[in-house]
Amino acid sequence: MTKTLRGHRYTQSLDLDDSDMEGYLFKQSADGHGRAAVVWANTRGGATRTIRLDSSEATGVKLIDLFGNVTPLPAGGGVVSLPVELDPIYLTWTARKITDSVAVLPSPLEVAPAANVMPSGRDTIPVLVRNDTSSPMFAILHVSAGERAGVTVESSEIPVNIEPNSTRTIDVPIDVIEQLDRIDWPQRWTVFSNVAADSFDPTTLTAIPRELSIKGPIVQAQVAHLRDHTLDLAALAGGYRERMESVCIAEIESTKDQTIQAGGSADWWMQWVVNGKQVFSTLETGNNGGQSVVEHQWDVPLKAGKNLIVVRVRSGSKGFKLVTGGPEELAAAAQSAGGASNAISFELRSGESILARQQVRVSRRPVVQPLGALSWEGPASQWEMVDPQADLGEAEIVNEYSKQPDSTKWWQGEKDLSARMWLRADAEFVYVLIAARDDVQKDADRARAALAFPGGAIVPAELLKSEHIGAETWHWLRVARAGETSNRISLNVQIDDDDFGGLKQTLSWRGPVEGGDTSTWWPPALQ
Repeated sequence: MTKTLRGHRYTQSLDLDDSDMEGYLFKQSADGHGRAAVVWANTRGGATRTIRLDSSEATGVKLIDLFGNVTPLPAGGGVVSLPVELDPIYLTWTARKITDSVAVLPSPLEVAPAANVMPSGRDTIPVLVRNDTSSPMFAILHVSAGERAGVTVESSEIPVNIEPNSTRTIDVPIDVIEQLDRIDWPQRWTVFSNVAADSFDPTTLTAIPRELSIKGPIVQAQVAHLRDHTLDLAALAGGYRERMESVCIAEIESTKDQTIQAGGSADWWMQWVVNGKQVFSTLETGNNGGQSVVEHQWDVPLKAGKNLIVVRVRSGSKGFKLVTGGPEELAAAAQSAGGASNAISFELRSGESILARQQVRVSRRPVVQPLGALSWEGPASQWEMVDPQADLGEAEIVNEYSKQPDSTKWWQGEKDLSARMWLRADAEFVYVLIAARDDVQKDADRARAALAFPGGAIVPAELLKSEHIGAETWHWLRVARAGETSNRISLNVQIDDDDFGGLKQTLSWRGPVEGGDTSTWWPPALQ
């Protein structure tokens, strides 16, 4: 970087229309004609940006990689296609005028960075190709799927012919590979807090107990659900001090004898036992790393049927939590980190020139389960035994007073407002059940939900009833499926909290239900 930018001074940042990308422009200090730009991606590469360099008379255009390798670039009309990767890429050129400016143009290739596909079978990914020039475009769209993307591509080369100053949308067909023997990592955990240190042998358990009767007082069970792959053990224990111990227990089903991968971390020590045998431990070393599902990874041997997972966790000096995930969570983390093996790659070429390229992460839509043995009209207690589809808290809160000095009106924690949400469906309705926790329960508090269908139809849910149960208010909502044949839906829920005669805060899963961007809503699939 020093060699490439020597003699230049910073002039402005470049808006690359992606929060993951950064770009900066520099001008030569001596005569002002020399220019340099540097761009990179923070978490995922494999994209391009089209840049107009000052005027059509820009000369000496060169692309320089991190190791100093130089590639001369054609700049027809002063326009170049610049790759954006995890490593910095430098672009240098000579401008005709000192006052010439730089503009980032819309990419000739536009596709969403993540594709929510059906769980299996045929699907399509819409790709917009743009021709902003005064000449016809004759190009080839090259499509390839990484080995871990979970899809296959029907056609790897698609001819694209577009008239001047026009666009074309191409629905690229893909086949989603069916996931056989899928393992769903436990989301519901039974937690025992404040267990006397070194008093409990996790290899002795064969089932989830209601209480632990070991050295010290009897410890009662608490039920907790993962939120962002995390159990907040400090909150469950009512605080923490270093080396406090909690025991977390869950069951996992397997259709056959097999070994899967799990991952996670703890703040700060942990021991994992599956079916009475230790499979991983950091009790000797501590976590020694960050807090994520990929920080440590290990094999989990499973037998056909139910398997018991027992985890001992000891708190560190600055926190107390467990982060964990299974095969699906590890795969999702790998996709988020980027890389062609986890994505579908699109590349638009005209002759030998690469006009644009982009990588798209693939995410399977979760399947909405039928009611099964659950009764929609039955008691709320039956839902406590099944995992919710969402556990919402601080990340989803929008507080109307958060920028004001009176902190008593700020969000006061999960007891102030948080929620769990279950989703089920049958041939007639999609059912939404929300359990909202609020220490000031008022009839003015509202729960809302809506479904978005392909084609733009947004259908608000009908609120059937609300009931105060302990510290929670349960809301039963449903949406009729009449006239909607698509199995693709997007869902959002919102809770309005009125603590003192006016709106204090809202809890919304994916932005506002009314007037929000439905492309950001949760995208499940109906059976």
